[in-house]
Amino acid sequence: MRVKNMMAITMILPALLAAALAADPAPGLPPGADAYAELGKVDFGTSQAAIYAIQNEIIKAGPDQLKTIESKLLAVLQKPDTAPWAKEFICKTMRQVGSEKCVPVLAALLTDEKLSHAARYGLQNSACPEAGDALLAAMDKVSGKLKIGMINSLGQRREARVVTKLAKLVLDADTQLAGAAIMALGRIGGGKCAGILAEANVASALVDRRADAVASCADTLLAQGKTFEAANYYRWLFTMVNTPAARIAGLRGLVRAEKTKALPVVLEAFGDRAPAVQKAAVRCLLDFPGADATKAFAGKLAGLPPELQINLSLALMDRGDRAALPAVTALAASDNEPVRVAAITALGKLGNESSLDALLKAAASEGDTATAAAESLKNIIGKGIDQSLLKRIEGADSKTKVLLIQTLGARRAVAALPALEQAAADKESAVSREAFKALGLTANEESLPRLAALVEKNPDNTDAQDALVTAARRMYDQKSVEATLLAAVGASKGDAHSALLKMLGQVGGPGAFATLRAALKDSDEKVRDAAVRALASADDPAVLPDLLGVIKSSPNKTHRVLALRGYTRIASLGGRRVEGETLKHLKAALPAAQEPDEKKLLLGALGNIQNTAALKTIEPLLADGSIKAEAGNAYLKIVVSIERKQHNDAVAALKKCLELTQDAATRARAGKLLEKFQPEKK
Repeated sequence: MRVKNMMAITMILPALLAAALAADPAPGLPPGADAYAELGKVDFGTSQAAIYAIQNEIIKAGPDQLKTIESKLLAVLQKPDTAPWAKEFICKTMRQVGSEKCVPVLAALLTDEKLSHAARYGLQNSACPEAGDALLAAMDKVSGKLKIGMINSLGQRREARVVTKLAKLVLDADTQLAGAAIMALGRIGGGKCAGILAEANVASALVDRRADAVASCADTLLAQGKTFEAANYYRWLFTMVNTPAARIAGLRGLVRAEKTKALPVVLEAFGDRAPAVQKAAVRCLLDFPGADATKAFAGKLAGLPPELQINLSLALMDRGDRAALPAVTALAASDNEPVRVAAITALGKLGNESSLDALLKAAASEGDTATAAAESLKNIIGKGIDQSLLKRIEGADSKTKVLLIQTLGARRAVAALPALEQAAADKESAVSREAFKALGLTANEESLPRLAALVEKNPDNTDAQDALVTAARRMYDQKSVEATLLAAVGASKGDAHSALLKMLGQVGGPGAFATLRAALKDSDEKVRDAAVRALASADDPAVLPDLLGVIKSSPNKTHRVLALRGYTRIASLGGRRVEGETLKHLKAALPAAQEPDEKKLLLGALGNIQNTAALKTIEPLLADGSIKAEAGNAYLKIVVSIERKQHNDAVAALKKCLELTQDAATRARAGKLLEKFQPEKK
């Protein structure tokens, strides 16, 4: 185990030390110590200061200095008293600094059972031909793992000289040795290696490895421009090797080598007995250009098993070629729901006006089919889509009208605005409701006055009001929106005036808030009510003083409650980022809270403020009999939230709570928390 650990550490050490040096200060050598003299003493578990020093020197060295470093390291390596761990390090460091000079030194170690792997590692990537000679010579002198190591290194070097020897080893009874030979031939690549591998009667355990190696050889041939030869080996993999992995590799290779000529083979693969090969055939779709290829793939859709129909439908969607439209449309009527959903989803990209009937029919159904159809109707593009949907509204039954209106709204079809405005007056409430929703999604600045007029005509229709707010909030030019709504408010009377006033709070703006402030003083109760509701629905802190005024002075309890709810919500919108501001606003409202329910509302918001100032604000309320339970809950909620960072403050607060509250539940919980926070005082 110790040897294996040493090998693992020394294998990665040269690569890691460069990065480590930049991140952490290296351990220092004793003053005046020579790093190379100290290196010979470095063993597993000893100080690595010498290694750090030498690696640092290598990082900074120029070409001439690297030669000097190499000589010094080789001198240490050849000393008989150099520690084994240091020798491994030096061998591997030759990968960084080694030249032809190091080859004979490392070659002498290739047969050493303890140092062979390290020496091989130092030679493996050397540009010197002599390094290959050394590995070749050592291959015949070693056995077992050492021999496998030589084969791996020769394969990594792509040493063609070893091919004849490897050809014999491919059939060796030792499957580890044979497997290494197969992999090495694959790395060397080319026609000769591919031929050896294809003709060899390898052990069954090595069939997939042999297939990978042949594919690598064919890839090499393809890169060399030997397309015909590469294609032959890809075809051999697809037709002659009885494993899915080999057939997939062959299929993909044929597509790269033969381009469109490989189309018949890919189509044939749809009938393969292995699902993995069938799926690989689907993935090849994107490699073939042109409508003819699209039609060929789409022509397979009807006869495929469900899973493949799904995969191919979605692949055709990604391809985006409408030549597949007829086949995909036919599949949209499948009895298999997942297949049907995939086809309907694909129609969202592939479809055109001719697809609307199928999609509308599917959207009128239920479940995943309806959801997919609605999404595709929203996304489908093409000339005449919106106009075709609009034409279908006239004369349609209520259910179909609702579906068409929902679709036009989701598509943000501006051309549908006149029809939607007309549908908003439909006698069927479902149609009218969906029309208003669609108007909210579709209306533009030009049509906003007409939408405001619809609210004026239908002052009690909340759908109309929601549509106006939704549309107004969507628009970019909020100053123009505010001006439009203020004009509508100014021209309106009675219930319509009150309804439009309510909209101003949600849309906002200085002019809107000024109008609402004036409305608070109106002699008409309905106008004042609309103003309170509008201000309470706002999101702007600018209205907080107005709401506080209502809370303090309004004789109307409903208005006070509405104002307090709005005030509390707006004050809390900033979250912890501005919790000081939130606390200031909530404290300002506390004296004006007249009823227990009003105080409870404020306590609920105070409990979300995680600081001791909020605790101080709640403390006087702990003894208030009408809200003592709610005050206790809010107080203890804050205590728990601050305990980790402000332990002493939390403990002091619990003691204060026990002193002030008379609520039994609060006292019990505070006592348990105190025991938890101060376990030593149980």
